[in-house]
Amino acid sequence: MSLLDSTFRRALLAAGVFCGASLAPTDAWANDLLQFSDFRVTAQGGGDFVLEPSHMTTLTLEQTTGWNFGDVYWFVDQSWYANGPDASGNASSWYGEFSPRLSFAKLSGRAPGEGLIRDVLIAATLEHGRDARLTTAQLIGLGVDFNLPGMDYANANVYARKQVHEGDFDTWQLTLAGARHFSVGGQRFLVDGFIDYVAPGGSRHWNLHVSPQVKWDLGARSGSPDRWYAGVELHYWKHKFGVAPIPGVKTTDETVGLIVQRRF
Repeated sequence: MSLLDSTFRRALLAAGVFCGASLAPTDAWANDLLQFSDFRVTAQGGGDFVLEPSHMTTLTLEQTTGWNFGDVYWFVDQSWYANGPDASGNASSWYGEFSPRLSFAKLSGRAPGEGLIRDVLIAATLEHGRDARLTTAQLIGLGVDFNLPGMDYANANVYARKQVHEGDFDTWQLTLAGARHFSVGGQRFLVDGFIDYVAPGGSRHWNLHVSPQVKWDLGARSGSPDRWYAGVELHYWKHKFGVAPIPGVKTTDETVGLIVQRRF
């Protein structure tokens, strides 16, 4: 087992132990560990996807939690194909990610930084989906949380990346994420999303995945903000799945989907 494999497994184990401890029977013990939770359910419909059925409806469950050791983000997508099964005969598919991060500031008992850099973290991600050979990956690296004016949050993670069914940690990935609330004409909106860049490695081409959401806060004017949102997701994925350019075949997603989201 390589050093990166060992570090990846230890990071996931540590996050799992702390998260599991929150299920302890005493509320005080759980509250000492858990600092905040943001759970979202999102329904989305869209089309013109490439390298898979072109139209689909997707239900996403996702959660961000802050702990006294760091933070954890996870999501699961369940997609149903609207125009028939895929090449393997499947009428639906699923995909998920689990991403724990261990905070140097929290673990050392220091307050978050007040300058540009708020915190530095050990970051890991496990990716897995229905097509395990295509989707299963392990990532381990470092994350940085930033203090940026006007942003709800902004962070960057740099990983060593291992496509599990293709070999060792032979490439790297940069992930940027952020969110910002803003108001226009008395209406409240939220923009959030991510950018992934994966360098070439193994049999895979480099790929760039950009996916922001622009959402209108439906309940802000009635005194119930941050519950129901409606909007659009812009989806751009250059060299999707790391597929190299193929003459006569489109390998880049450029789509717009309608979304409805409930936050808890």
